[in-house]
Amino acid sequence: MKKRPVFIKVLSLILSLTFFLFAFASCKKEDGEVPQTQTADPNLKDLTGFTIVRDYNTNYVTKDDILSFKENINKFLGIDMPVKIDVDFAEVEKEILIGKTDRAASTEALNKLKKQTDKDAYIIEITENKICILGTTEKATVRAMRVFVNDYVKLSSANNLNVSKGKTYASFYDSDKILTLSNGVEIETVVAPTTLMTAEMNKIFGYVVDASSTHYPSIIELQHQPNPEDNGKLIAHFCLRDSRYASDACFMESTNGGKTWNLLSRPVEQSTAGIADSLRPGQMAHIYELPAAVGNYPAGTIVYASGSINYSVRSEIWIWYSTDCGKTWKQTAEIAEGGCVDPVPGWHKQSGVWEPFLWYDGGYLYCFYSDDTDLNHDQKLVYKRSKDGVNWENAVDVCTFDDPSARPGMFIMTKMGNGEYFMVYEYVSKGKAPIYYKTTKDITQWDSENPGTLIATPNGKTMNSAPSCIWVPTGGDCGTLIVSASSTADELFISFDYGKTWSTFENPMPYTAKDLDSSSGKPGYSAGFWLGADQRTVYFINTTTSDKIKKCRIQFTSFRIY
Repeated sequence: MKKRPVFIKVLSLILSLTFFLFAFASCKKEDGEVPQTQTADPNLKDLTGFTIVRDYNTNYVTKDDILSFKENINKFLGIDMPVKIDVDFAEVEKEILIGKTDRAASTEALNKLKKQTDKDAYIIEITENKICILGTTEKATVRAMRVFVNDYVKLSSANNLNVSKGKTYASFYDSDKILTLSNGVEIETVVAPTTLMTAEMNKIFGYVVDASSTHYPSIIELQHQPNPEDNGKLIAHFCLRDSRYASDACFMESTNGGKTWNLLSRPVEQSTAGIADSLRPGQMAHIYELPAAVGNYPAGTIVYASGSINYSVRSEIWIWYSTDCGKTWKQTAEIAEGGCVDPVPGWHKQSGVWEPFLWYDGGYLYCFYSDDTDLNHDQKLVYKRSKDGVNWENAVDVCTFDDPSARPGMFIMTKMGNGEYFMVYEYVSKGKAPIYYKTTKDITQWDSENPGTLIATPNGKTMNSAPSCIWVPTGGDCGTLIVSASSTADELFISFDYGKTWSTFENPMPYTAKDLDSSSGKPGYSAGFWLGADQRTVYFINTTTSDKIKKCRIQFTSFRIY
């Protein structure tokens, strides 16, 4: 995406905050969050002249926490603040108060928090000369410090703090929802796993569908809609085999952050000329919201790259567009065409086109996909791009290997904070499908003959088949990379150094393929990730199963990284 000027980014964030004053102790937000408040004063806070203070009588957070906090302020704002730790320090006019200091401002902020809840919580309160950052426990205070650095300091410019004076932010710190990793990073559940589709959920359609054959989920949070009330809606898509319907495409919508879901649409494509058996759209598909205009399609348009397939005849990849938040769709441009799994007239064996992935960058809409049509390669990864969303340039290779039997496939990509694009794919060869990654600073250049790097932990743990990935700005100086695959049923892979080293953490939606017959779908295949507008929340959708439910289901959860 094009980078916006810093001033515009700052102004945009300020205007997006809620500009009204509320009675702090009178109401609560959904999800258990204590409400936020924001006055209408648009002046940015200048941190020059402030001193960081931790009262020696409380010893509430460690010296390392305080020094790290100071270093972050200096790094992002260019202010080398004085720090007072473990000393009897007389009050000065401008202070950042960490934890339960002996200052009146700290006491007042803590009292506000205690009036609102008796649960573990934290608060950030900013006045003209005092910034109070504290929680009811040490962990909650450290959380408040992380929120302050990531939400205010990192998004600031020069020595101006990206928030109006008079702002108060508070939230619960529910340890039951928090997974703390070995490096101190916290992964907090926002919405516990919810189920969008199972065989039992027949009331959505009025009859029982073959929900066992559901897979390849994709998800977005609307963030660029012309009607601001539509922003924040979640749109999910997955392949749903339904013998009563001429489409495998299924779109669902949530207006409450993923707690509940409603059927949105099931688009049916136009017939392909010359094809006796109609193709079914909605297979191996991907959805994406345009952050900027492409041709006649404005920002906020939802793009849908759909595999239209009849496995005994033909495969095609089409681009569809929706300008009404997914309610209706227009089938617009064919990206690629090929044969299918079995030999058919005009195509060699295994000659299809599969697994599209969409991305906008530098004025172009990109579609990456797996391509079987090259006789010199069993399969390769390629991309096409378009300036207007209708006319597409010729394919460019992303992965093409010397071994003609190698099958690189299932491209998924994210962009990291260092400006590099990070992509994952399965490197199928000799009956195995380990997950590799490649990076590039130029989305048009991928060094196609270079396989990249195998993803593995220090003890040699790897993952296999059908990967997905997301980069999140929070979690450390390099942000956080998360990668899933069909084999990551119990744990996901995570990196805090742009992919140089890897570890694992508990999968929030574990599943099992035990005793699952081949007709019951593809658990874990190409899970969907999306980064929320707050740049911290991860939306995660996947195909799962359990020992009790032998058929595949589509599940959703969300979590935040601190």
